[in-house]
Amino acid sequence: MTTVKTFRPKKKTETVGPLFNKDGTVAVDPVKCPRLHAALERCRTRNREQWERVQELRRQGLDGSAERLTKKLLGVKSKKPPMTAEKKAELAVWKREHADEIKQRKQTEREIRQRTLALLKTGTKKVRRK
Repeated sequence: MTTVKTFRPKKKTETVGPLFNKDGTVAVDPVKCPRLHAALERCRTRNREQWERVQELRRQGLDGSAERLTKKLLGVKSKKPPMTAEKKAELAVWKREHADEIKQRKQTEREIRQRTLALLKTGTKKVRRK
């Protein structure tokens, strides 16, 4: 007697999916995943408070502060001002004064890299193929 296995599709778990609903509420079940739900809820409220702060700054007319906070919330790096000629001259002088140290450091790094690569090559067996 032979038995035939039938294909049963796996049930999708309810924990798979987006973490937030379209209206902004947390979509994770607080009973099944209480810690994840609490962490997402904290993150959501903290983020909402910061965006409300941006709106308040704009209402007060502090557009510069609002812009900086917006960039921070979005994770956009602000451009640093270009280096002054004075600072460039200081760096050039420093490089000239420490040229020997810099050269020695690079040489040491090169040697370490060569030794590391040599160690990695040892123990490998070369196979000749015909």
